[in-house]
Amino acid sequence: MKNILLVLFLFFCHFAQAQVNVAGVNINDLEDVNYVRVEVSPRLILNRTDVSVDYGQERGSFFLRQVISDNNGNIIEFRSNVQVINFMDNNGWDYVNEQVIRAEESYNIYHYLFKKETTN
Repeated sequence: MKNILLVLFLFFCHFAQAQVNVAGVNINDLEDVNYVRVEVSPRLILNRTDVSVDYGQERGSFFLRQVISDNNGNIIEFRSNVQVINFMDNNGWDYVNEQVIRAEESYNIYHYLFKKETTN
């Protein structure tokens, strides 16, 4: 019985639709978005990173952060740049390249470019 449940769970996980929600928008569903830029910068106090996503959207207010959230609207916290890359990869986005910007002597800001995976 456990084996059957495990197989069913893996089957449904495999076919679950990938979602990357940015400010309430599932960018995987946007047909005109093929590339995104993900900016990752350190949050110096809490040993976490700040992540924002640019998919060509209108920025609006300076205070409206373009962060990745779950289906309930809760912001997903990332501990490292690699965790962000793995998250994007696991949700249908291929890594293209990165650009490192030296913000201050103590830290860098990383811009990652991702391309939406194509299904053939």
